[in-house]
Amino acid sequence: HRAVGLLGISLATAMLFVGLATAIYSAEVQIAAGHAERARGFMIVPVTTILFFACAVGVAVANRARPEIHRRLMVIASIAILMAAVARIVRFALSRAGLLEGPPTIEFSILPALVTDVLIVTCMVHDKRRRGRVHAVYWIAGGSWLAIQLGRVPFSRTPQWQAVVDWLLSF
Repeated sequence: HRAVGLLGISLATAMLFVGLATAIYSAEVQIAAGHAERARGFMIVPVTTILFFACAVGVAVANRARPEIHRRLMVIASIAILMAAVARIVRFALSRAGLLEGPPTIEFSILPALVTDVLIVTCMVHDKRRRGRVHAVYWIAGGSWLAIQLGRVPFSRTPQWQAVVDWLLSF
């Protein structure tokens, strides 16, 4: 895959900008529909997810000469970005069952986040069985991803996050 490495870097960079633009547009649509509080709070989910993805890919690219690190960071970045797809499936199921109306609350992000956590733990178990120990990348990057997930709900309600939302919505 080294032959298409620059293409992958370009794609990841495009995902960062398209992901942020999509988060901003989605929030604007929900705000216009009268769901400003939910939209402003929930905006932390796609923004932190795409930023974590970009950081993990960036560090992975910087470590491309160290395959043990590179490979694991790319797996974690891929798992993190899967959260959006998992959330859509969960949201569809809950909406069909009549358990969710309107845009999701920030608390909704917990269930899809748990799915990504299970995938990372699965990778850690695989590492433990194969190598006899879990690689530090899983502890550091996986722990960072977990900290982001746990911090979203309380931080989404702070004036600091609302200032970030105001700034993002100004674009």
